[in-house]
Amino acid sequence: MNKWQIICPVTVMFVVAVVFAIRSARVHREIFVLSQTHAIAGELLSETNSVWLAKMSPDLRARLSVLLADNAGIDRCAYGDAPAPIGNGTADSHVVLTNAAGREMGIRLANTGGEFDTLGWWTNWQ
Repeated sequence: MNKWQIICPVTVMFVVAVVFAIRSARVHREIFVLSQTHAIAGELLSETNSVWLAKMSPDLRARLSVLLADNAGIDRCAYGDAPAPIGNGTADSHVVLTNAAGREMGIRLANTGGEFDTLGWWTNWQ
């Protein structure tokens, strides 16, 4: 038996296993980021703060208080940055909160290990 008859299939199996492991890690990271983003949004709605946020600017907290004056909820949580011109591709996720008055607030988040940083936020009101 030729040694290449053993080396080639083993190499192919190794490459397939590496590709599968990388893809699986990406999916698990996406699930983690999305679940934490949803948890952050829920905490912001109930407490105007989240233990998962490393820091929160006073401007963001003030705007969030305005949003929470009416019945507010989570409109959407998404993996990846907000579309341009708001996002520039650096955020890991973003969340959009809305209230009964039609106000909308989006928050861009980046995962920095165990916590998340707010990279920016926007509203549809002045």
